[in-house]
Amino acid sequence: MKDKILVSIDHVSFSYATGLVLDSITLAIKRGEFLGIIGPNGSGKTTLIKIMLGILRSSTGSISLFGQNIDKFKDWSKIGYVPQKAGAMAVRFPITVEEIAGMGRVSNKRFLDFSSDEDREAVSDALDAVDLADYRKRLLTELSGGQQQRVFIARALASKPELLILDEPTVGVDIDSETRFYELLKDLNEKHKLTLVLVSHDIDVVAHEVQTIACVNRTLVCHGRPQEVITGDFIEKLYGKHLRFIVHGH
Repeated sequence: MKDKILVSIDHVSFSYATGLVLDSITLAIKRGEFLGIIGPNGSGKTTLIKIMLGILRSSTGSISLFGQNIDKFKDWSKIGYVPQKAGAMAVRFPITVEEIAGMGRVSNKRFLDFSSDEDREAVSDALDAVDLADYRKRLLTELSGGQQQRVFIARALASKPELLILDEPTVGVDIDSETRFYELLKDLNEKHKLTLVLVSHDIDVVAHEVQTIACVNRTLVCHGRPQEVITGDFIEKLYGKHLRFIVHGH
């Protein structure tokens, strides 16, 4: 069973100077899962992800990645990460789609040094996976918002990860591009067997796309299949008394 758990979060708490943000979160992410982490703005979602990635250190509790304590974990290429507003800086920089995707190969190399056959194949595979192979020589600035987001997913995929984490990936993306984006995620999860963690405050969309949901608002309010956990009681705890939401099964 342990080899099926990619991320184990055990009673993790975290505080900024302004106060407690996460309070005793316990959560396991299984291999092959498509998990949505939802909650209102300021609920601690991004903080939890940064703790999982070793960017922040928890105040209490422990994190294990692929069966290893995070303090001993070294194989970060197993985890792909698309942060919020990933393209905000690169969009102003004259760089090609291929060069951005190649950045996923250079964590232990010199900047933009991805010239080996293995690297080139990995970049090609990543661009194929997001349907951007024909755009490899195009500048990022020439692409639509939805295409740009796929470029940064390709960058994350270039390291051949087993787990892909995306933090608010559809912010600023139009509805048509958002639909194609979720089709891509479904394909990566089902056909490429990639474990996905999607962070969002958009409960409506996420509840219809993911397999399981973790509702976070400082504590872990609920965790399970969307149809089971998205009920009036849980929504009241997560968002307050005035919101009502119904999830329809497919």
